[in-house]
Amino acid sequence: MKLLGRWRDLAISKKLLLVVGIMAALILGELLTLRFAMYTLSAARAFVGGEGLWSKSQKNATVSLLRYDRTKDEVDFAAFLSFLEVPEGDHRARLELLKPVPDLEIVRAGFLQGHIHPDDIQPMVDLLRRFYWIQYLARAIEVWTQGDELLAKLKEAGLAYHAAPRRGTPEVRTRS
Repeated sequence: MKLLGRWRDLAISKKLLLVVGIMAALILGELLTLRFAMYTLSAARAFVGGEGLWSKSQKNATVSLLRYDRTKDEVDFAAFLSFLEVPEGDHRARLELLKPVPDLEIVRAGFLQGHIHPDDIQPMVDLLRRFYWIQYLARAIEVWTQGDELLAKLKEAGLAYHAAPRRGTPEVRTRS
């Protein structure tokens, strides 16, 4: 009741100023929340795009290795190694982000190697550092880790195949 009594005793100009001030504070709060949401959604969009680049590079590497198996052309093997650079960059960034105090230059270089747009890197880092514990993001990081392990095995197999002696096969050809 005291508060209502004080409200009645206030001059109309002070009441108006108080109401406008409260409304301004609410609008500011909504704008800050909107900015945070847009920043977070932008980072999520960048991760989806990065996953597409990662997946495409992995598929292209596999196709290049299969082509190398048929042709024995060193250009195809070089393409295999070249395509694996994209997921290897993302792998470097992920490993660095797992550290308690990551070196952001290493993270940036890794994501750039993974063909992530430079403007998207900091929001991605912030998203991972803020929300790594949320179930959906934690599961995505776990799948990313498994994918990195499988790509390492693919690279090892490709290198071992390339290094294996080629008895009874045609001579190695190179494109001119």
